[in-house]
Amino acid sequence: MKRTIGVAALLGLLAAGAFASNASAQCGTLGSGLLISFNNNDVFAYETAYDNGLNISSPGSQLTVVGFVNLFCAPLADQDATDPSKEYTFIWNATSAGTVGPSPFGISGSKWDTDYNGGSFTIYMGSPRNAPTAATLPPSPPNATVPLTFTDGTAILTGTFNNPLHVTVTKGSTGNYSGSFSGTYQFTGGTLFGRVGTSTSNVNGLWCPAGSGSGHCTMPAGYSAHPNGKWDSPASTPANVTTWGSIQALYR
Repeated sequence: MKRTIGVAALLGLLAAGAFASNASAQCGTLGSGLLISFNNNDVFAYETAYDNGLNISSPGSQLTVVGFVNLFCAPLADQDATDPSKEYTFIWNATSAGTVGPSPFGISGSKWDTDYNGGSFTIYMGSPRNAPTAATLPPSPPNATVPLTFTDGTAILTGTFNNPLHVTVTKGSTGNYSGSFSGTYQFTGGTLFGRVGTSTSNVNGLWCPAGSGSGHCTMPAGYSAHPNGKWDSPASTPANVTTWGSIQALYR
């Protein structure tokens, strides 16, 4: 019996190791310093007072971002975001300071800048997969599934944005739109908090404004943008070191 359990456990460890190696390869491909990626189509932003046509967020508008994590890197690489039996989702909340713009950009373009203050976030692990994807996203949030189904799991990490989350939307001289966001964050809790600590690091990525023009992202009514980005690793990260010998000793 003991030998059978030991073999089964060892096979499980090897399978986990294979996933970790695959995740490690992806993490290396996406660049050093990556901790959590949400580089997928299933991330959605909406606000309580935002004009999509004018790219204007009103002061006091409440920003919500919900979506799926698609990759964890060390020291979270054992969290398999592709596991079909569960989902890793997140929510951000912050308050708009109001959009500045349009301002001149380049030769004949325009730029809109918005700071979102007092931001916080939570990353969840839940089962089964019940949050909507881009293909099933219902309009007019908040609704019966957004943000509820993105927040119905276990909070594995919580945190705050230490500085304003800054969003920039630009319109180039050819009429093509693009956008980006950047900020700094700090973890504050969650079941995996002991792995990451409280050091400050960066969160950043692309911010595709909702709409039908060139460079826009087509989204259901009520959504303002499709973010796409990452949390970078904290400056110093505690880790647990385990040797192959210590694993073998468990089953002798």
